[in-house]
Amino acid sequence: MSAVDTRIRALALCAVFTALLCVLAPVAVPIGPVPITLATFFVLLAADLLGWKCATFAIAAYMLLGFAGLPVFSNFQSGAAPLMGPTGGYLIGYIPMGIVAGLIGEAANQRSGVASHVLRIGGMVLATAVLYLLGTVWFCFLTGSAVPHAMAVCVLPFLPGDALKIAAAAAVGEVVRRRLQLAGLL
Repeated sequence: MSAVDTRIRALALCAVFTALLCVLAPVAVPIGPVPITLATFFVLLAADLLGWKCATFAIAAYMLLGFAGLPVFSNFQSGAAPLMGPTGGYLIGYIPMGIVAGLIGEAANQRSGVASHVLRIGGMVLATAVLYLLGTVWFCFLTGSAVPHAMAVCVLPFLPGDALKIAAAAAVGEVVRRRLQLAGLL
């Protein structure tokens, strides 16, 4: 496989994950100031399958499309307002989330068996903690909320769902990775 073929495959996979984010992230369940979406699942899955560079590219493309006016943010929002508003830290936090999960996922690829799986899940947990930290700090700064209040409305309600998303991303990632490797796409 030539270097050009490898780059084309990587760009195609980045485009697929950008499209998945654009199509599924807008669907939201409002539970307070921060809605529940599938965006974090796809950020984690992209990072796990593509590595940090391609995942960051896919996430950044998603962010740019939303900023440019496509209704791809939660509740079909777009433009600068969602990025600069109280929950914008969570949107912007997808990029470092993808980097952290991707870097640790790449390290997990160097191992096998249970060690690989544990490292991969640990990376997703750490990446989610980074997202919570950035989003909550941003929320506190823009709303003037105290940290306990922000934690109560921006983090605690999401812990069970994000635990499920991490488990699902790890499980789906394992299956999809094997299939993509068999097809010669990874």
